[in-house]
Amino acid sequence: LVVGVAVGGAFLASSPAGPGAGPGIETTADGRMVANNTMAVTLASLQSGESAKAMQIRLSMIDEGGRYCRQFETSASTGLACLEGGKWMIDTLAPAIHTTGQSDAFVMADGGSDPTIAAALQRRGVRELLDRDQEAAAIAAGWKK
Repeated sequence: LVVGVAVGGAFLASSPAGPGAGPGIETTADGRMVANNTMAVTLASLQSGESAKAMQIRLSMIDEGGRYCRQFETSASTGLACLEGGKWMIDTLAPAIHTTGQSDAFVMADGGSDPTIAAALQRRGVRELLDRDQEAAAIAAGWKK
């Protein structure tokens, strides 16, 4: 499991739940991070390009294991969350890399300019990138296939 830790941001502020945990993230007993509360709702309900509570969904895909995954970004961090057992597990979390002039309307499927996200996507494998219609259908179905 590759996990980068970011400090700050509406979802990612430090909390008593453990390092890397915050209002939208909790740490499980085995050290994995899982989205909860508003962050889980945001991951489950917004389409790519939409923002809520200081978080933007960048891209949705199906990994080689058949799991839905979503790339997201806050002002302080960037991450990849994948749906496992009905929960959005945070696969990767890293400090955000902001590039001057980078468009908010388009993100590269390889993670863009962020090497941590690019490495996570390569490790997981991307079976299929979801287009807007496929993403809307997955949201409407509660991310169930």
